[in-house]
Amino acid sequence: VNGKVNGLGTGKVTGKVNGKVNGKVKGKVNGKVKGSIGVGENYFSVSVKNGYIYDEKWRIIAKNGVNIFVTILNTFVLLVLHQVLMYFDPLIVNFSDLLTDFAEKTGFRVLDCSNIGGTECWCDGDARAELEARIAAYPAAGIHWIDTGDYHYMTRLWTARLGVPFSLLLLDHHPDVQAPSFGIMAEVDDPLLSCGSWAREVLEKDPFLQDFTMVGIDPALASEVEGLKVHCYTEEDLLQLPEPVFSNPVYVSLDLDVLRPEDARTNWDQGSMTLQQLKTYLEAVFARNRVLGVDICGGITAAKGGHAEDFRINAELRNNIIELLLKIK
Repeated sequence: VNGKVNGLGTGKVTGKVNGKVNGKVKGKVNGKVKGSIGVGENYFSVSVKNGYIYDEKWRIIAKNGVNIFVTILNTFVLLVLHQVLMYFDPLIVNFSDLLTDFAEKTGFRVLDCSNIGGTECWCDGDARAELEARIAAYPAAGIHWIDTGDYHYMTRLWTARLGVPFSLLLLDHHPDVQAPSFGIMAEVDDPLLSCGSWAREVLEKDPFLQDFTMVGIDPALASEVEGLKVHCYTEEDLLQLPEPVFSNPVYVSLDLDVLRPEDARTNWDQGSMTLQQLKTYLEAVFARNRVLGVDICGGITAAKGGHAEDFRINAELRNNIIELLLKIK
């Protein structure tokens, strides 16, 4: 907040708070002010009139200039702290122990889901119910590290809990919009969720999704999104991507297989995006948009054929991603 509070109520207060506010307050301070301040997905709406501060239902929150200033300041500080905790206390969702060393080095929280059956690539009904129950204790907005790409369907579970209109940005070598598998399962109301079909379920079932952008898709798979409400940019479009400005708060889902093998090693076929291209694009996304959350999946385990060089490259990549995430505003 950049500004001053002068002559509110019967007292006189002069103050200045530095920071960022999503929202505007318009009007004269010594008259009537309406507006909101907010950080992340949280907003504090206020109206000030005749020395009183009211909430949205015109209930008195505080009286006189000092209380008004302190109330707004304290609220803003709490919102800032919430945002800091959201983005600097990420959550690792563990299925295959891919990120065990990463968790130890970073100290990030770990939600262990390795004991849930029916989760690799496909997520059956029982597994889905258990996963939804386990993640319920954690905010949907924030940073989520989601094991390998075999578990990318977790993006559907996180975004289903946002509860606000949002734009979805997917950086992936695959569009993940396949029809549900196993034949007859495609006909039931709740088909199996999979790492290859979760994006279709978001498109078809999430009432809060406003627009969906995919970046880095394999050109050979671009036909899979034909007829769907998706802005699709293949890896052939990487040098001519439009400015990443979204009309709604954006949730970003990053699958590391969008990157070339020199910068990432995964257990899926990979794209041609360079790490520098990824950093440049996401820096622009973070600078120009309100970010609700980010999830990251991708990598390779020893069980899937990973070797020491693969693990070294991926460890370095994750360090780069952490630095990149610090640029979220």
